[in-house]
Amino acid sequence: MQPIVMVESTSKCSFVTQTRNIERQGGALALIIDSKNENVTEVTLSDDGKGAGIRIPAMLINKK
Repeated sequence: MQPIVMVESTSKCSFVTQTRNIERQGGALALIIDSKNENVTEVTLSDDGKGAGIRIPAMLINKK
């Protein structure tokens, strides 16, 4: 069984890159917790040009 991975978001790389890194480490689902107190409904989670081939679902969760 593959794990569900929960990590705190980092400003060093994009949501897409963080999702890809989780997938490469064997994660089946990426739960990324926002590291800032902001409204996550206004955060853009679009492909940064590196999203091709990602096969796992991912979600950004508000820091609260």
